[in-house]
Amino acid sequence: MASPSFEQRVAQVDRRIREIRSDVAGEISRDDAPENTATWKRSGVWATLSLHDDARLELSLHPAAEVPDILEIRIDDADVVDMIAVPVADHLK
Repeated sequence: MASPSFEQRVAQVDRRIREIRSDVAGEISRDDAPENTATWKRSGVWATLSLHDDARLELSLHPAAEVPDILEIRIDDADVVDMIAVPVADHLK
């Protein structure tokens, strides 16, 4: 069985984020870029998931603009919806 495409994986992650944060699911927006990048936003914070050429996923959690620290998580196994969805959902609270 083939691995899900990046778009399918993003859809899975998006569903899971909205399940986890059902209290604010309607406030979460998602922007998909053509270069294998998806960004979820809410209340001035955002999280970006990118697929790199070597099939590595990278998740960046960006706090509010006045807080300069960015957390980056590199994921080698693309089959980890909860590893992506849980920190994004927590970040968007």
